[in-house]
Amino acid sequence: MRIGLPKGRLLSVSERVLRQLQLSHGEDSLYRIANADLTVWLLKMCDIPQLVGAGKLDVGLAPTEWVEEVGDGCETLARRDGYAVRVSVLGRPEWRGHLGDLDSLRVATEYPNLARRHLGGRARELSVVEIHGSAEAYPPELADVVLDCVETGAAAERHGLIEIERLFDCGLHVIVGAVSGTKQRRIAERIGGVVGG
Repeated sequence: MRIGLPKGRLLSVSERVLRQLQLSHGEDSLYRIANADLTVWLLKMCDIPQLVGAGKLDVGLAPTEWVEEVGDGCETLARRDGYAVRVSVLGRPEWRGHLGDLDSLRVATEYPNLARRHLGGRARELSVVEIHGSAEAYPPELADVVLDCVETGAAAERHGLIEIERLFDCGLHVIVGAVSGTKQRRIAERIGGVVGG
């Protein structure tokens, strides 16, 4: 069984799952932990839904924003709240209330699919600039607004940006591929129980 768990800010959740699966990682196994039945990879959140959807992993744990962005071919077996992140449109204060009045809109984001899905009908012409990190640096010269994950909003405020529109709240998803068996679903249920607890 091949499982993908997130590293980074969700590592503490992944460590709880590893304990439940009776696996441990140390200095010699930072990214790949295995026993006779399971192999677990600690990966970037953005990679897990793609790998599950492509059949490279059997089960994964990933946040909503990445399941929605790149999770084609994934089925969510459990969704848990408690992941204090939301996806929002950020920009200069003068942009509040004007997203629907535009001829063109330039959006900088790590989530181009989400941007097209949620902002596609807001302006006659939508231009999406795919970036990797530091979205706050783009307005107003390189992009009009950014679509990004927000926890507290402090980083946006430091750069003179406000939350123009909150699109959706995120959670953690236990995902499997579209074609999954009983064994994968049992492991996914165990992971869901740990994440929810």
